[in-house]
Amino acid sequence: MLLHSTGYAARALFGDNSLTPVRGQIGWLIPQPDVNYGLVFDNLNVLGRRDGIVVQLSEKGEASGWNETDESPDRREAEEGVRQLRALYDRMRQLTTHSPLTNSQ
Repeated sequence: MLLHSTGYAARALFGDNSLTPVRGQIGWLIPQPDVNYGLVFDNLNVLGRRDGIVVQLSEKGEASGWNETDESPDRREAEEGVRQLRALYDRMRQLTTHSPLTNSQ
């Protein structure tokens, strides 16, 4: 299924004021062809795409962005998502570096 989101314009486009806006901030990382997977951890969502890697933090869980009318970008939220992704990968690197399975003797 292909879904294109019109965002806040959906109300006007469809003439339906019952539509509820959902706002979210995303961080974009440079495209990396080897990243062809998605990751969900706690309230962090990451998706590798052809045009870049999408990083989105949902600080309030499923309620994040629900019925929020403020369309202002929130750079802090996007940067926090990238910071959490880095911390997660750092933890995974430490686990694999110190794992008995990787330290053959």
